[in-house]
Amino acid sequence: MTTTYVLAPNVIWDTLDQEGVAINTESGAYYALTSRASLILTAINAGLENPDLSGTQGLIKEGLLVLAPIGATNPAVEPAAPVELFDKFTDIADLLLSDPIHHVDERGWPVLLP
Repeated sequence: MTTTYVLAPNVIWDTLDQEGVAINTESGAYYALTSRASLILTAINAGLENPDLSGTQGLIKEGLLVLAPIGATNPAVEPAAPVELFDKFTDIADLLLSDPIHHVDERGWPVLLP
């Protein structure tokens, strides 16, 4: 079975002007992403075949990227030398973990009752 890296299911992220932020909803850590990290996550999120994953060990180590099975036409790309792709912050982890926004269902958040 062939595998590749995908965004972890417990991670949410967004970009603005090629710089982004990612939040690990299990640990409460948030990450200020470099433009390179944002480009990597954008490529992975778009399902591009064989995105350049060089230097992504930090994203993998932090659990932002995880291995997942894929079709035989998109082989896994082994990361190369480490590259600084983010700054990690845990100072508001308790606040992020206590906020119910990361427990959103198909109705969205907040759900207003009639």
